Amino acid sequence: MSENNKKRIAVFFYENRNINTYPYVVNSARLLAEQGYFVDIYLNESQKTELDIENCKFFIVSDLDRYNYIFNTAKQVHDQRYNYDFLFVYSPEGLLISFLLNQYAKNIIPAVYFSMELKYKYIIFLYILEIIFIYFLLRFSFSKIKFKVLKTLFIYSFQKEKMKKIIKFSVVMDKDRAEILKREFDFVDRIVLLPNSYIGFLEASSDFAYKKFNIPADKKILLFTGGIEKAVFDEKLPLALEKLGTEYTLLLSGFSRFNYLEEIKRQYKLLIENKRLVINDVNLDEQEYDELIRSCYIGLAWYKKTKVKNLYYMGLSSGKLTKYLSCKKPVIAPSFLYKYSEIIDVNQIGKTCADVSDIPEAVKQIELNYNKFTENVEKFYIENLEFEKQFQKVIKALKEIGK
Repeated sequence: MSENNKKRIAVFFYENRNINTYPYVVNSARLLAEQGYFVDIYLNESQKTELDIENCKFFIVSDLDRYNYIFNTAKQVHDQRYNYDFLFVYSPEGLLISFLLNQYAKNIIPAVYFSMELKYKYIIFLYILEIIFIYFLLRFSFSKIKFKVLKTLFIYSFQKEKMKKIIKFSVVMDKDRAEILKREFDFVDRIVLLPNSYIGFLEASSDFAYKKFNIPADKKILLFTGGIEKAVFDEKLPLALEKLGTEYTLLLSGFSRFNYLEEIKRQYKLLIENKRLVINDVNLDEQEYDELIRSCYIGLAWYKKTKVKNLYYMGLSSGKLTKYLSCKKPVIAPSFLYKYSEIIDVNQIGKTCADVSDIPEAVKQIELNYNKFTENVEKFYIENLEFEKQFQKVIKALKEIGK
């Protein structure tokens, strides 16, 4: 594809941490760039990154204020007269930006909605209430930006047919989450399934975690990685060590907020002092994260028991689950999450159990036939999850709407 014929894609994604912790977005951009697209990614300041991807540009357009992000992004795209061929939307904020841009466009700029989380149709009304009650009634700062976004929110709420014309297809991580999305958003019609997985398959083990965290070489690492936050983390997880021999070390590595990790450290001070529990809260770059996963013996894709649908229907949206599998590591996960037993136990890529107290027995069962489990993991991942292979469905759908 010549430089003049290359198509341009704008990516809208609003979150509150470094974008390198969202490989679903980053790897999509990589693969699009490899296919010959120019990709511009619009972020807020908390998403700053050192990533350098050929044919990709990162624009920091606002502070963490959601409404500044919406308005500033739409304004920059409009004022700079960026002529995008497609809009890639990874959050509800992006839906509003796409709607704003298409309010003024002569021709529809087609958009693709990636459902990162299970968001519901009332999310837009929550944004409206947030502006009215927090910014106006409480802060008395009903700025011009807030007013313009509020106006957009109201208009958007009554423009379902317009959104159907804008959103050409939606990308969801598995079929069960797709069914929920269809019920919630009227504009969702065509759906492409794309698991929250990783590019390639990393087979070789690593000693990275042993060296970085001074873990004795004779220990077997049980790894939990990801959000160590009150809403999702089961604080009883370290108790699994009580029924396991001293040859096992539990490594918690992830991000945390509101000093919750300090609570965990205080609660399990003795396990930490005895080197049974190791905690890392420093953000790792992509290569270090790969090495970390390859250092472990078994990956713990463990979550707190909850009624929150986004967690209950976790499925193949779990980045920690698919990351372990991408590095040929058997997994242990909760059986109370929807269809996890069907995914994990049936395919013999690990074990599910109902409670933290059952994890030691799951570890023993995996250890009895460890090589067989790793063989099953490799087969399952390459056939069903490898991101570049699965992303071809997105490329195909994109080419069809670009004809």
